Amino acid sequence: MEHAENAVNLLTEEWINEIAEKNPRVATELSNAINNLRNTTT
Repeated sequence: MEHAENAVNLLTEEWINEIAEKNPRVATELSNAINNLRNTTT
């Protein structure tokens, strides 16, 4: 659970935006995966 929380905290909106500049699909999928991880660990 601690690792999941750390992953959620590391992936900030700034990082997502940078990733989206190069590959919007990956940014969307990564955001969805992190949100799913957040939801399963709370």
